[in-house]
Amino acid sequence: MSTSTTTTLYPEDKIYSRGSETELPTNDDNLTLLTEQEYADVLSDDAIRVSQGAAIEFPIFIFKEKADSSTQTVTAGWNGQSNIAPSSRPVRLQVWNRSSGGWELLDTDNSTAANTDFDLSGNQSTNLSNYYDSNNFISFRVYQEK
Repeated sequence: MSTSTTTTLYPEDKIYSRGSETELPTNDDNLTLLTEQEYADVLSDDAIRVSQGAAIEFPIFIFKEKADSSTQTVTAGWNGQSNIAPSSRPVRLQVWNRSSGGWELLDTDNSTAANTDFDLSGNQSTNLSNYYDSNNFISFRVYQEK
């Protein structure tokens, strides 16, 4: 018999989660955290993907990124694809506003065909104290309409 110990080494400056929800979450709470391998898969733009299935739910990814300070302008970028065309079910990138307690739209794709790469991007550069938490994390989510 042999035993081994595995230490999970998640990036300290990132918290990524995903899920399928019947309703869009009204907060930035984590969904199911990505595994160590899934983190490795998404940290490079190399066509290796982490999939999130959803039949009649919203497929959602939440990305939390830590900055050096709460005054740092943040640019979010996401590259992916969907087997359901964004032209029929748009895909959105949003940022969490801690002050208002709501998600704000940064970008939308509503024209790409199914199974085709596309990019979403946006930045937050004003009223930054509304977006950072006390540990300098800012939250973004990408989801597809159901």
